[in-house]
Order: sequence, then C-alpha cells, then structure tokens
Amino acid sequence: MSDEKNSLEMKAVEPSVAQHEDSSTTTDSLPSEEQTKRTAINALLIFSCLTVGASSMLFGYDDKVISPIAALEPFVSSQETTLYPILTSLC
Repeated sequence: MSDEKNSLEMKAVEPSVAQHEDSSTTTDSLPSEEQTKRTAINALLIFSCLTVGASSMLFGYDDKVISPIAALEPFVSSQETTLYPILTSLC
C-alpha cells in the first residue's frame, strides 16, 4: 500500500512533457482546392442572406412605421367611410 502511495506521489511530482503541434502549420489538415471551392461562398448563400435581410427590414418597417400610421384616428375614419359601404354590400 505504501509503495503505491509513494509511486503516485512521485508521478505527481515529476513534470510531464506535453507535445503540442500547431494545426495551422501542418498541410495534412488543410482542405484541398476542391473542398474549398465546394464550401466557399456561393450564389445560394448570397441569395439566402439577401432574402433574410430584406424580410427583416420589411418586417421592421411595417411594425414600426406603417402600423402606427394605420392606427391613427384620421386614417381609420377615412378608411371606414370608403370601405364600410363596400363591405356591407358584399355581406
């Protein structure tokens, strides 16, 4: 039992030597030209980003600019007088 304890203490005291290899300097981990071309920015990625950006901008514009204007009393009263007779005649 004491031999195991001594050996554990000795292992803890001995400095360990760590091997470190920087992956940016090795050529094995670098992707090939073919892989880079397949994973690079393409037209679908650009189209998707533009679509999401435009959708977000239009949603924010509608939410912050158009909705408050549509809720104003003059706008509501002007639309009620023009649309109410049309809607009631349809029903």
